[in-house]
Amino acid sequence: MTDLMILQNDGPSIAYTNYFDTEQAERGLLYLSWNAGQARLLVPDSQQAYLAEMLTGREVVISTGPLPDMGLKEAVEIMFDDASEAPLPFTWCLR
Repeated sequence: MTDLMILQNDGPSIAYTNYFDTEQAERGLLYLSWNAGQARLLVPDSQQAYLAEMLTGREVVISTGPLPDMGLKEAVEIMFDDASEAPLPFTWCLR
């Protein structure tokens, strides 16, 4: 296991990453990466149960800003909008 993450790009695709062998992945942290105008979300094995819900999304909305209700001065929110009354949001604190 390593603390240093390597991510090699091939345009919008990820050609190689050791993310799944990092301490962050072991802790269940998702990783959002941008390259060539595309967002790529890396989901560790411990969070795979969320994939089925993510795949129901017709649109994905990514927003940034404060989330005072959660005590966060800055955050990134990813919402998988399935056109239901309760779309599935994921929120991270930026460091």
